[in-house]
Amino acid sequence: MQSDLATNQDTFHWRKIKLIVDHTEGRQALTSFYGVDMTRDELCSLIKKRKTLIEAIQDTKSQDGYVLRIFAIAFTKESPNQKAKTNYAQSSQQKAIRRKINEIVAKEVAKANATDVLKLFTSDVVEKKITKEVSHIYPVKNVKVRKIKVIQRPKIDTTKLSEMHDPEKRILNQNVAKKVGKRGRIEKVVDTEAVNLVNR
Repeated sequence: MQSDLATNQDTFHWRKIKLIVDHTEGRQALTSFYGVDMTRDELCSLIKKRKTLIEAIQDTKSQDGYVLRIFAIAFTKESPNQKAKTNYAQSSQQKAIRRKINEIVAKEVAKANATDVLKLFTSDVVEKKITKEVSHIYPVKNVKVRKIKVIQRPKIDTTKLSEMHDPEKRILNQNVAKKVGKRGRIEKVVDTEAVNLVNR
C-alpha cells in the first residue's frame, strides 16, 4: 500500500493520506483507506485575489461498498485576450461547473474500488479531465480534490485484507481456487457418466 502511495510523492507532498488499522498479524498492522486531506499551507497558497473559488461536494459509492464524500475545488482564470483584471464567474456558471465536477467524480468512483480511488485521486488524471470538461463553461485552473471523507465502510474481510497486503498469498489462493474448480468439473462429468450407465 505505502509503495503505491510513494509514486510522485514530490509532486503530491501536500496530500495527507489517512489509513486505519483493521487487523494485526504478529508485528504487522494491516491497514485500509480512511481518507485524504490537503495541507492548510497548500490550500492557502491557491487562494488568490480577483478569482472565484468553486467547491463541489459529492457523496458517491465505490464498487466495493465504500461511501465517500469528495470535496473538489477549482479557481477561475483569465480568458484569452481578456483585458479585465477580475475573473469572477456568475452564479449560473458556478452551478454548471459544480454539476459537471460532481458528474465526473461520481462516474470515476462508481467504476473503482477504494484502493483504485486512492490511486486515482492522488494523481492528477481526474483533475486534468475536470479542467478540460468545464473549460467551455468558464476557464479554470488549480483543480484539486482537496478532501475525501469515508462516510461508510463495508464489513472488512480479514482474509481479503491479508491478500491485498501480500501479493504472493493472493496468487497462491487464486491457484488453489482454480484447482478446486477443475476438480469440481471433473467430478461432475464422472457423476453424469455414472447416471447414464445406471439408466442403461
